[in-house]
Amino acid sequence: MSQNVNSVAPQYLSVDEAAQVLGVNAKTVRRLIIRGELKARHVGRLVRIRVDALDEVGTACESVAR
Repeated sequence: MSQNVNSVAPQYLSVDEAAQVLGVNAKTVRRLIIRGELKARHVGRLVRIRVDALDEVGTACESVAR
């Protein structure tokens, strides 16, 4: 019973990748992380953001933009 590791493990993005997905500047993503509005994990000096966390922030940003 072999499982595909990619289907089980959550996908993480860098700050720059997250900014590109959200359509904002990387500084904005960092501010969202500092404010606690975007959940992120620190891996050494790197910051990684789960894709599902982006979905939550994206939904909130869309409702504010309307």
